[in-house]
Amino acid sequence: MKNYIKQYIIYFIFLFLLFIIVINICKLKYENKNVIESFKQKVMNTFEMALRSCFIIKKKNLGITYKNMYVSGCGSDIIYDIENPKDQKKYTIFRYTDFGDEILRHSKQHFDEYFNFLRHRAIRRDRSYIFDFVGYHGIIDDKVRMWIRLKDYYGRRMADKIMAKTYLIPNDYNLFLKEYDKNKKYILKNSFGGARSALKITTKKNELLRHFEINRLKKYNPIYCNDAVCHSTVKYNIIQEYIEPTFFIKGHKFGFRMFLVLMDCKNVKKGLLWKDAICYYSNKEYVNNANMDYSVVGSILKKSMQEQIKSKNLPVTYIEFQDYCKKNVADYQKKINNFENKLKDYYGKIIESNADELYSFSDYKDIMKFSIFGFDVEFDQDFNPFIFEGNFYYTRFSGDGPDSKYKNLHIKLYQDIFTELGLADKFNYGFINVTP
Repeated sequence: MKNYIKQYIIYFIFLFLLFIIVINICKLKYENKNVIESFKQKVMNTFEMALRSCFIIKKKNLGITYKNMYVSGCGSDIIYDIENPKDQKKYTIFRYTDFGDEILRHSKQHFDEYFNFLRHRAIRRDRSYIFDFVGYHGIIDDKVRMWIRLKDYYGRRMADKIMAKTYLIPNDYNLFLKEYDKNKKYILKNSFGGARSALKITTKKNELLRHFEINRLKKYNPIYCNDAVCHSTVKYNIIQEYIEPTFFIKGHKFGFRMFLVLMDCKNVKKGLLWKDAICYYSNKEYVNNANMDYSVVGSILKKSMQEQIKSKNLPVTYIEFQDYCKKNVADYQKKINNFENKLKDYYGKIIESNADELYSFSDYKDIMKFSIFGFDVEFDQDFNPFIFEGNFYYTRFSGDGPDSKYKNLHIKLYQDIFTELGLADKFNYGFINVTP
């Protein structure tokens, strides 16, 4: 009996010591997050692969400590020390921080405080920096704010032409009642939330009017919102007319994720539209109903969508789309020209109507700065575009599987940005200058 007790005691002590060892390993791993990572692991991150194609990476940090929080980016390190073989010069690249928490992520006040921290605690005057951001992301990465700015700057007619006919909830109650058409579908939207969590298509008038009443009772007014956190107090804050598709590719509703690069370099600010883009499709062939699988483009990372793209040989990029149009669309060059000319005008108007708040570090003349925004764009049969929203872009494509084509496209985008900054020598596709 004593031997059994002794064995149990030894067994318990062994388990306890093992538990302590595991806890300490986890603790050590957490505490060493900001230690330079091992270069032996396979690099899968899109941004880092782009960096390695142009520069020599000397060291990298996963994140930074701010207000007793350890914060990093979306799936990649955010601080890189690099050497440029072109001019033998060393730079520190600072990427945008993703705070994880939805409120902090969307709070302009929070980012103003963070940027102030960078100014006084993180940026060293004896280093050369490249920022993967020009300022707070939520200026044009806020569809409600973007439409309001366009309306105030150019009038409602132009704002509706660029972004589709839009009604603020509850502000435009009387206008919506006057213009409501029972034969049309409408989309309820909010700037707070993504991945379709703040999107609904409906034909029900009572459901649409109910949100006007809910927002009115909450005394919510989107005009006075400084960021998307303010919008989080309501479910929806705009209604847009659903644009019935008039152009299909093999039965699918179709659109683009187009890339607008804002650049602030050597005292010159410019907006650049990349000449390639990603094709987006409805998850299923279009049917005229309110089901989002048929009526909304997106979901390119879903396996089912990628299988359809492959099996139906659908264009994956804007360059491939142009090749498709050469074979299948009458007057394709005229339509492509119309599409690109109007995009140039519309993006210029988006930039101009927000120019006072887009750039946060312009007084730091020696820092090269850029931001990538992915814009959701659709068009009609004459290739007249509609720009529905912009999203601050932090590339997440990282695998060698079905998303490898998208990963390679993003690597080329970064390479073109580095060339535009004068750090590399060769464009893949280049940019259309949309600077107003």
